[in-house]
Amino acid sequence: SNFNKKNVYVGIHPSCSTPIKTNKEHLSVDINCKISPFSNVFTVGSNIFPTNGITNPTWTIMTFAYRLSNYLNNNEF
Repeated sequence: SNFNKKNVYVGIHPSCSTPIKTNKEHLSVDINCKISPFSNVFTVGSNIFPTNGITNPTWTIMTFAYRLSNYLNNNEF
């Protein structure tokens, strides 16, 4: 067969590139998903995870998106 184990990738998501941090010295995304140093740029996705998990990240991303939508609806930018 033409099956090659080297070509199979499981559980790889482009995650953790801009994790949420509370340390303002190295801040990339705050707890409201705002990208520092911008005043009106936000992000939601697996990029804000501090580490990569072992399951599909969709539900967690949806929860962050819902939380961010509430934040944006209740604040002016």
